[in-house]
Order: sequence, then C-alpha cells, then structure tokens
Amino acid sequence: MREIKPIDHCGSIQLKFSFSGKRFSFNPIPGGTYNNKRDLNTAKAIANKIQIDILAGCFDSSLDKYRLAPKQNKPKPSRLLELWDAWVSSLDLSPATRANHYKAVRTMIAKVNPSLTEPLSLTDSKLAPRTIKDRLSMLRACYNWAISQGLVDANPYLNIKLKKSPVTRIKPFTVTEILAISQGFEQLAPHYTPFVKFLFLTGARLSEQELRS
Repeated sequence: MREIKPIDHCGSIQLKFSFSGKRFSFNPIPGGTYNNKRDLNTAKAIANKIQIDILAGCFDSSLDKYRLAPKQNKPKPSRLLELWDAWVSSLDLSPATRANHYKAVRTMIAKVNPSLTEPLSLTDSKLAPRTIKDRLSMLRACYNWAISQGLVDANPYLNIKLKKSPVTRIKPFTVTEILAISQGFEQLAPHYTPFVKFLFLTGARLSEQELRS
C-alpha cells in the first residue's frame, strides 16, 4: 500500500488513498489550511492513523473516525498585539526562543499596540541598528503570514527602509606607537614579545588566534 500523504487542494488539506478497490478522498481538518504548519502536521498524524488501522484490520470506511470537528472561525484581530500573538502561536517555537526575541518584540508592541494598518515606529527607539533590522524582519514575516491567512490585506512594513549605520573606522597604531609597545613588552614581559610582534605583522585578532590554538 502506498503511503498516505496530505496534499494541497486549493489551499485546504486533502487525503486521497485507495483500499479494497475503493477510492477515498476527504478533508480531515475542515477549515484547516495546507499552509498552516500545525494543520499539516495534524493531517499527517491522521494519515498515519489510517494506515495503522488498515494494517490492523480496523479501518473505518465511513471516515468519521478520522475527521476533526470543523474549526470555529475566530474574530479577526484588530490590533497589532493580537495579530502578533496569533502569529507566534502558529510557529513551532521552543520555550527559550519564544521567551527571547519574540517576547522582547511583544513587549515593544504592547507599549503602543497600534492598529493593523499603522506601522510601529522602530527608528525612534534607542535600539541597536542590528536589533531594529531583526525586529523589522520579524514584523514583516508576521504580516506576510497574516496576509496568507486572510487577516490583513497589506504589509505596512514592506516599504520601511532603515538608515545605514555609519562605518566606524579603527585608527591603527603609528610606527612610533608600535615600537614603543614592542619595547615595553621586551622589558616587562619578553616571553610575550614574539606573539605581540606577530599580531602587529599579520593584523590578526586575538579571537582568531584562540580559534587556531
């Protein structure tokens, strides 16, 4: 018998298989969607249950045993905090991940909790540029998911562009400074002198030397 796998049927989930010369086709999760990871995993579990029942000789040909109750349509979120919570709940996150960046973004959202069409201001915060970039990426992903679920019509974060942070140039030691440092090591810690000269000549960082040692 071929393995039973969920298939995408116009966005919904369908299970198709044959048994004892009869073809079966049904939606195991009424109201579920193929793009929803939780729904898809549930459908896979149901497909596995069907195969086990067939092998055990207790297959329910009415399929009632394998159908879940229809999903109740929940009201659409009206504020960003509701949307964020719904998106995070749809993800397969570990408790540690959920309590880290996702919780930090939720705290940021909760302070203002704008409407779904009003983008949250990120550039006014005192966050590091990298943190702002990461949070913007997460908000974009949240809205992309919401669009796929029919919860919103557009992503207000797509056109937000962040200013590039200025590149900080490191001022190198002068020749005079290098000679003074080398002489200092020769006098106070001569056993480190070859290593210090090696760093000056190669420009290698201490962390790189630790990785190679």
